[in-house]
Parts: sequence; C-alpha cells; structure tokens
Amino acid sequence: MIQNDTYNKLAQSGVYNTNGSKVVLVDKSDDLELIGEGRSAFAFKIQFTDKVIKVFFLYS
Repeated sequence: MIQNDTYNKLAQSGVYNTNGSKVVLVDKSDDLELIGEGRSAFAFKIQFTDKVIKVFFLYS
C-alpha cells in the first residue's frame, strides 16, 4: 500500500510552465504516466498500480 507522503511526493514531482492561459507539463516522476490534461489539472496513472492521481495547477 502506498503511503500518503508518497502520493504527495508524486504529485509534487510534476513541473509545469505557464504561457498566458496555456499550461505545459515540463517534467514528472518516472513513476507517473500522463493520461489526461484539462483546463485546471493533469491526470496521472501511478506505475504498477491501478491508482490515478489528479494534480491541479494554478495559473494567473
């Protein structure tokens, strides 16, 4: 079972840049597979599990 601090570390591993209203994923943990992106979040599947995390991003 994955601990909460591991989820936090995985979520924080995502690095993104903003360009106006567009957000681009620059880097992420190798343990994550990008499976979707929307106006306010990225969705990642956690490798070797059936779990998905949704990471919301802030932009101005």
